[in-house]
Amino acid sequence: MDIFTVADMQLFRDRVNSGRTYEGKTVRLMADIDLNEGKYTVSENGTVTFNSNAVQWELISKLEVNKTQYFKGIFEGNKHEIKGIYINGSTNSLGLFGINDGNIQNITIKGSIINSKTYTGAIAGTNRNTISNCCNNSYVRGYHSVGGITGLGGYYTTYI
Repeated sequence: MDIFTVADMQLFRDRVNSGRTYEGKTVRLMADIDLNEGKYTVSENGTVTFNSNAVQWELISKLEVNKTQYFKGIFEGNKHEIKGIYINGSTNSLGLFGINDGNIQNITIKGSIINSKTYTGAIAGTNRNTISNCCNNSYVRGYHSVGGITGLGGYYTTYI
């Protein structure tokens, strides 16, 4: 699957959240994506302030009770940005991806991710595989286990 627009990104998210793991497949980001275009400002020091009409991002591969299958493919960012991500939540494992069981690479995230629970990161709340060559230019805040890239990495996590 190739992602060019916000609508493509939402379609990918919805497919993963309905059970498609993309195991053995590569999803490619083909352009910079602004999830909240025109709905936020960035100050000179990099602080992002979202307007009241900003839309919160629903996680890709979000943590759900009794769910065991999460994203298992390759998410190739192609050195593009996903900016304007806005999450202000109160569940475990918040980030662009809630749970990552695949490989996420070559992407930059810009925005604001705030969580009153545990496992918060810009790329993935919980990472159980590989995240490589990724950059976080977001404000990330959480209660426990918070990181710029991922909040929780399993014992077999690889960061390159």
